[in-house]
Amino acid sequence: MAHPEHIRRIRQGSTAWNQWRRERPLLRPDFNHDHCRGCDLADAELSYSNFHQNDLLRANLSHANLLQANLSNASLRKSDLSSANLRGANLIQTDSRGANFSCADLVQANMVGADLTGARLIESNLTAALLVHARLDCALLICANLQGADLTGASLRGADLSCADLRSVNFSGADLRDAVLLGANLKQAQFDDCNLDGAKFSTRYPSIGYLGEASYSNDSSVAVSPRLLLPQGSEG
Repeated sequence: MAHPEHIRRIRQGSTAWNQWRRERPLLRPDFNHDHCRGCDLADAELSYSNFHQNDLLRANLSHANLLQANLSNASLRKSDLSSANLRGANLIQTDSRGANFSCADLVQANMVGADLTGARLIESNLTAALLVHARLDCALLICANLQGADLTGASLRGADLSCADLRSVNFSGADLRDAVLLGANLKQAQFDDCNLDGAKFSTRYPSIGYLGEASYSNDSSVAVSPRLLLPQGSEG
């Protein structure tokens, strides 16, 4: 369970919390199974904190430092994590529906099974993040960096990945129906066994890596360009 003193301190706000935390550099804050619903924790120093199963509905965590924090199974619905540092954080099976992660640092974050339906991840850095079986339906990933991320079995129906960096992303078994990938960099991306029906791709890129047994629509106005279906190295 959460540490009572940590809960009392965090509810005093970011300024008071940060001062208290600076005096205890080795502290590992514990907010396990408690709730910080609606708390204003903008700019808070929360690295290595334990928020397992915490209720952070509509919390303001913008610009917060959540380096390697444990947010597994937490509720982050409609919370603001814009420009937060979540590098290496544990977000396994979080409820992050409608959350704002725009410009957040999510490098090597573990988001396996997370529900990010309708989340905003515009210009976020998801390099090498684990998003296996995550739900990203209707999420906004415009200009996001997902280089080397693993989205095996993820659902991205209607997601907007326009101009995203998707180099070496693993989309194997993913659902990309009606997703928008216009202007995205798809070099060496893997699409084996995924569903691309109605997905919108830019024709500027000669290859999207490996399609394997991917399913796609024949409607060229909304789907994969025939040029993109050529094996790598055979275009021209």
